[in-house]
Amino acid sequence: MTKQTRIVPLFPLADVILFPGQILPLHVFEPRYRKMTHDLLDGSGEFVIGTVLEDGQQLLGDVAPTQEIAGLGRLERYEKLDDGRYMIVIVGQSRVKAKPIKSEKPYPMAEITQLDDHSDVDPDTIADLKHILAEKQDQEIPNAATVVQLIDILIMTTQLEPAQRYNFFSEIDLNKRAKKIVDAYKGKSNDTL
Repeated sequence: MTKQTRIVPLFPLADVILFPGQILPLHVFEPRYRKMTHDLLDGSGEFVIGTVLEDGQQLLGDVAPTQEIAGLGRLERYEKLDDGRYMIVIVGQSRVKAKPIKSEKPYPMAEITQLDDHSDVDPDTIADLKHILAEKQDQEIPNAATVVQLIDILIMTTQLEPAQRYNFFSEIDLNKRAKKIVDAYKGKSNDTL
């Protein structure tokens, strides 16, 4: 069965990863992204935050190369400033595979395919996630937290270089993603995590 694709605006950002459920405030100042924000207000409000790592950051003035796995977000709140800039709040919706495409719009667009974040995770790995997070957060983890949320919280709160964090975020197989972050955490001292 072929997964359905659709076209949405693409907002490349250096070292930024949008996780599902994450709230991300942004200051939109560049003219083409001001136009994108204006257009989002008249549409679905959905767009992709494309992570730009390392050498690609030199090209942010153009259309920087973004990583293939990205965060789909929805514009939830905005404030338009007197000079045309926007202060916006994005809420992460899901992980997607994003392929930049040519467009007549002044801002980049991407063809996206939804990724499935639902697979079985080994019960021992789930127990490890809960234990590490309870220890790290110094509080009980809510029982209602999903496995995806547990994994993402650990990835977001662990001190990692942007490329390392993206490496965990972009692992499509949920069980592998869980094991990778647990193994990385166990392999390092608490001083570095």
